[in-house]
Amino acid sequence: MCYTDGGFFQCVEGEQDSVLNLLNKIKQDQRHYDLSILPKKQIQTDFHFPDWSIKYMGKHSDI
Repeated sequence: MCYTDGGFFQCVEGEQDSVLNLLNKIKQDQRHYDLSILPKKQIQTDFHFPDWSIKYMGKHSDI
């Protein structure tokens, strides 16, 4: 998850059912609004971000 300029970007990895259940919970949570879902991509390998957590990015950071 990245936070910058008042918004968040998050890549969610895991078993498909778990990810879809989480996405449904996020959509129902009134704290989340203006939600954009980027294209989904199923992978057959290990997680791409196994040790990643939240990070603050300054306004002019390259993401």
